[in-house]
Amino acid sequence: MTATIGGAAGVESVNERRHARHVAVGREELRGFFGRRFSVGEPVIFGRNDYRAGLFNGLLGHVIELDFESRAVSVLFDGDGEPKKLGDEHLVDLDLAYAVTCHKCQGSSARRVVVPIYGTRLLDRSWLYTAVTRAEEQVVLIGDRNVFGTAVAKPPAATFRKTGLQWP
Repeated sequence: MTATIGGAAGVESVNERRHARHVAVGREELRGFFGRRFSVGEPVIFGRNDYRAGLFNGLLGHVIELDFESRAVSVLFDGDGEPKKLGDEHLVDLDLAYAVTCHKCQGSSARRVVVPIYGTRLLDRSWLYTAVTRAEEQVVLIGDRNVFGTAVAKPPAATFRKTGLQWP
């Protein structure tokens, strides 16, 4: 779980490195949209709501089959008994989920969570609290102790928000 999409410890970089490692042993990959590639066994996340198809933003699962002829990916989403076959209409909203942003994970949990600690304006104690509390059994923090200390010591970003609301 990471704070940003870009950068060395961001979602895109981590997902690309993990995917490259996954397919390095000769596994086939199917090209999706926006340069995304998928292979059997990889974790994925769906990125929008389609109530008609029973697909929801933030839904996590694993690729179980590739159909090159129809350019489709079969995914078994967490909690589903049967896989869903995602063609172009839905493939555009599918992404790898080796790493996901903390924002995407709010309301979710995982057995183990790894959190890279690196300098970003998003990193404060409330963000860290959200990230750490996604773990059911184990959380691993990786990174710079000084950055961690600074993040915990500074006031949460929410204290600096300007709103038009007043409390009596």
